[in-house]
Amino acid sequence: MSTASASKALRNDYGASESMRARVQASMEELSYRHHGRARGMRGRMFTIGIVVSDLENSFFSLITDGVSSVIRPKS
Repeated sequence: MSTASASKALRNDYGASESMRARVQASMEELSYRHHGRARGMRGRMFTIGIVVSDLENSFFSLITDGVSSVIRPKS
């Protein structure tokens, strides 16, 4: 199933059948999926990028965030 279809099922949006909703719910339970509240709050046109990392002290993650920042930062 596509990400868009799963999203529709989660939002009870038009075009998501009951069987699709049931499959999404079953997958969520199987994977122990939990909504990320802050990510959910970023819906719409905020022009914001959120990065969730598991260890702030791990230099690997700081390299990734520096790389993302260098790509999205406006050029002067």
